[in-house]
Amino acid sequence: MCQILSKGPDRRVIAEIPQVEGLYSVLGSCQVHHARVAKTKLTVHKVHRILGHVSQTAILNAVKKGLIMGLEVDTMSKPEFCKTCVKAKSAHKPFPNKSTSCALAYGELVHTDLWGPAQTTSIGGALYYISFTDDYSRQMKLHFLKLKSEALDAFKAYEAWLVRQSPGVCLLKLRSDHRGEYLSAEFDQYLRQNGIERQLTVHHSPQQNGVVERLNKMLVEHAMAMILAKGLPKYLWAEAINYATWLKNCLPSRAIPGHTPYELIHHTMPDLSQAHEFGAKIFVHMQEAGKLEVRAEEALFVGIDAESKGYWVYWPLKHRISVEWNITFAPLEVVVAEDVQDEGESNVSEVHQPGTNKNAPSIPDTSPSPSQPSPTPTPPQPHETRPRPPPGYYASLEQGETASVVVESLMEASELDLLDEEAHLHLALATAKPEPTLQQALNGPDGVKWQEALDYKISQLEKLGTWKVADTPSGANIIPCHFILATKRSPDGEKLKLHARLVANGQRQKYRVDYFDTFTPMANMSTIRTVLMMAGQNDWEIHQVDIKSAYLYATIQEEIYMCTPPGYLMESQRGKVLWLRWSLPGLKQAGFEWAEELAGVFAKIGFS
Repeated sequence: MCQILSKGPDRRVIAEIPQVEGLYSVLGSCQVHHARVAKTKLTVHKVHRILGHVSQTAILNAVKKGLIMGLEVDTMSKPEFCKTCVKAKSAHKPFPNKSTSCALAYGELVHTDLWGPAQTTSIGGALYYISFTDDYSRQMKLHFLKLKSEALDAFKAYEAWLVRQSPGVCLLKLRSDHRGEYLSAEFDQYLRQNGIERQLTVHHSPQQNGVVERLNKMLVEHAMAMILAKGLPKYLWAEAINYATWLKNCLPSRAIPGHTPYELIHHTMPDLSQAHEFGAKIFVHMQEAGKLEVRAEEALFVGIDAESKGYWVYWPLKHRISVEWNITFAPLEVVVAEDVQDEGESNVSEVHQPGTNKNAPSIPDTSPSPSQPSPTPTPPQPHETRPRPPPGYYASLEQGETASVVVESLMEASELDLLDEEAHLHLALATAKPEPTLQQALNGPDGVKWQEALDYKISQLEKLGTWKVADTPSGANIIPCHFILATKRSPDGEKLKLHARLVANGQRQKYRVDYFDTFTPMANMSTIRTVLMMAGQNDWEIHQVDIKSAYLYATIQEEIYMCTPPGYLMESQRGKVLWLRWSLPGLKQAGFEWAEELAGVFAKIGFS
């Protein structure tokens, strides 16, 4: 037996533990004592990490409003800096919507930017333009460039113009982005020598130079609107942008409310009497016209000449621009069609028999005497009227129904049999839809399929080795190119296949530079009939051969450089062109080179 005694002089027995097989066994229940420990609350930063880096402010608000439970959050703790969130959630910092510092005088601060390259070379050979915008008046001045390296010369010309045309004005600050043309050693040296302060935007932050960025967007949008409104060629983009700039300098702006750039500089109201619609039809007086020759030729208005105050005139047939003064603008015509009948139709109520017109003027009687036989007059035959489609036909077409569905639903089979060939032609034309432009196709519902068609065409041309990517040679004539889109449809109007073809703009080629011979032999119909007649007499077999993409198999003797299709080059290849090794549709010599290639093949296999 084991006894447990208490402390002290009494030494009382507290417990007795019996011995069982050499071991002491404690009998009875063991009492467990618990201590009250205060539970520690979590800081908002620890909860922020537990909850997957949710906003610490949002956690505090949710706890205070009783929106979450199960976590003891110390609402007195303050949010702490989280390095992980900074690395994972870093984003562009917003810029103010409006600049807080504006220039107080003309020429104090000038914004500049270089736009380009354009996809189409202008008629003057430009691919870029550099803009200079005065911050005080928002006056804008443009210089069109062929190369980006001409930026410094353009700036020198602008500064000289600003100082000479506005005595007492000097350019103090120039704000631009981090483009290489502004950071060259020559540009930097010129600014330092003339005491001009440079202001640069932070890289990848065009918002800091928002004045010219917004103006560039506005000018290009207005220029494209003017070109599209008149269906003009894209190589007039420089003239359209220049005219939009002239108008912008004469019109008020939100940046200078109640004023115009012209008024702030010249202290007088701008005169817009010379303003006309871009691309308007005009008639130019010809000074050397003979007495019995036409005195005026038709052309198009494309802007105002700042030096002579004359008009910029585009001659579509001559493919050039000149400055003229003796011109006459054709009036704008707005035609509203009311009750216009189709050609060949006639109103039954308006058909009169000969001699029944009461308003006809009196004609002297010149009929022959009874002794002379008079010819029997042939009554005039009324114009043959073609059957009209039933009511609701064209409305159903506009709703997207195909021609066969509309005809079957609105017309009986017997009525369809009555339609003549001309009526069927009109029904077919009614269902025809114009092909979309490249931009419309890629942004439309079939954008993915159109992109696949473009990629397939490009891949086929690359497999044939049609071109090589090369640097732009000095002084070379770079011709543009474009895609022609076509939709192959079934007789019911359903889309079967989307086809894209890359065509070179041969009208930009220059004779004796990148083409010489253009003659293409063609088979005369009389020759074809003779061959068919001989085949019939001699019981010959006739085979017809169609060579797909025939022009792509013809080599080119001249050295031709072409602009790249949109989006073809990578960013590292920017500025390069395509050196054509094989012919492309659209080239002036494409047909000639193919005929030469075909003749050589026939000669090799024994034909003479």
